[in-house]
Amino acid sequence: MAVRIRRKEIKSLVEKVLHSSGIDQPPISVEKIAKKLNLEIRVEQLEGDISGCIIRQGDRGIVGVNTFHHENRQR
Repeated sequence: MAVRIRRKEIKSLVEKVLHSSGIDQPPISVEKIAKKLNLEIRVEQLEGDISGCIIRQGDRGIVGVNTFHHENRQR
């Protein structure tokens, strides 16, 4: 079942995550946010045009990033 979130809700969530991570201006440290949210980042070769993925296993989260994509896309 898909959950719809409105843009202002997304903006509010983003602001909370940035604030709780101590980030108030660019550049945004993806690694710092992942650490704060207890997420592991794995950079691996993913098939096709998949840029990345999020896998949740219980209380553990993994962010997969495709090494085949440009470094800007990997962010």
